[in-house]
Amino acid sequence: MRLVPIVLLGVNILVAVFFFLIEGRGTSRTSEPLRREIRPEAIRIVATDRESPVAPAPRIIDEPREPTFVCASWGGFPESQVAAAENRLAPLELGARLSRSETSATTNYLVIIPPIAHRPDLNARVEALRRSGITDQFVINDGDLRNGISLGFFKSEEAATRHLAELQARGVSDAIVKPRPSGNLIITLQIRDLTAAERTKLEAVAIGPSGVELKFQPCTRHGTPG
Repeated sequence: MRLVPIVLLGVNILVAVFFFLIEGRGTSRTSEPLRREIRPEAIRIVATDRESPVAPAPRIIDEPREPTFVCASWGGFPESQVAAAENRLAPLELGARLSRSETSATTNYLVIIPPIAHRPDLNARVEALRRSGITDQFVINDGDLRNGISLGFFKSEEAATRHLAELQARGVSDAIVKPRPSGNLIITLQIRDLTAAERTKLEAVAIGPSGVELKFQPCTRHGTPG
């Protein structure tokens, strides 16, 4: 009877050793591939939905801007002084961008009764003026003011206006002040498409006699003064 327990104990020991050996082989086979597959240097962190990679800042490229131009007028020159003014502008090499405009110079102002079409009416008006004591008068016999009655020439508009007021105080209600061109021309130099540097140079040379002005304005179109 004592032999049976001893046999059973031996069998249990053999079974335990058998399972221990099997388990040891399984563990070694499983752990070796894991050690070969895990390589820390090859691990990369991939952004999740909550964290997006930061995009590089866009490059800002300055678009080239079209140069701006200004136009200028330098004017009020008598004809005798224009050539000297143009010589001052020669260093700017303006070429076709330089042009002239002309106006008639007004140096006289006429106090006049406008032309009276019918001669009898004209003679009657002259006689009425004489009776009023206004003897400084004469009838204009030619030109666009023919049959007008001149009551005086003046070099300034202010003087002509004062004389007109005196005549009106004496009952002359039909007289007016009329500017009269002297026959001389006033020249203005027009300059187009000036760059900023050319404008500075122009301001340095644009020195003229009294009454001459230098003005700048935008060019409403390319090459056209505003």
